[in-house]
Amino acid sequence: SPAGLNPVELLGYVGSNLSAIDPASAALAIGTSAAMFGLPKIHPKIPSALVAVGGATAATHIFGLDVALIGSLPSGLEAFHFGLPAMPSTDAL
Repeated sequence: SPAGLNPVELLGYVGSNLSAIDPASAALAIGTSAAMFGLPKIHPKIPSALVAVGGATAATHIFGLDVALIGSLPSGLEAFHFGLPAMPSTDAL
């Protein structure tokens, strides 16, 4: 949405662009939000963010939803290189 809109203008902007909303993306967003806010009320120890994102990912693949994806993620971290700091030569002392 454009920056600098007051709440009434923002609601008007959203209302005028409702036809551009993808139903599958909206359903995933609402379902993910509902899981993240609702699961802690059912059981506080459930990792709600993990369950919500995992459920959205599973639903996307199971139902073949055509939604915008994040893209490819790196498969791992770069190799750790342990190095010693450079020591001055003994001749410099």
